[in-house]
Amino acid sequence: RPGKLSRLVVRKGTDFIALNVDDAAYFFTDHKIVFVRDFAGRQLTVDATLSELQEMLDEEKFFRINRKYLSSHRAIEKFKPDNGKIKVSLQPPVKEDVHVSKETAPAFRSWIAGRAL
Repeated sequence: RPGKLSRLVVRKGTDFIALNVDDAAYFFTDHKIVFVRDFAGRQLTVDATLSELQEMLDEEKFFRINRKYLSSHRAIEKFKPDNGKIKVSLQPPVKEDVHVSKETAPAFRSWIAGRAL
């Protein structure tokens, strides 16, 4: 899509890598550092906030799951209702439960349905 990011410069230790956005499974924060996990399972450091990434990435492909996660539709293995929220299973897997809030759940359902066709 015009104007949307196709590559992102990320870090692995002291090395810089040009990562194709299509290879990014999801972005997440941990102790105020933003990381990207790619579909190969690598965890790389990103010099941007999740909000900045959300603005730069194609909204048809990426959704802000919650304050901590911004995910590609391709990384969402499955999801299920959970007391009004939605529990999301990501691939590559994460060690914690990932939920879409009650407030965001309708937008998530619309987004995932439109992209899952």
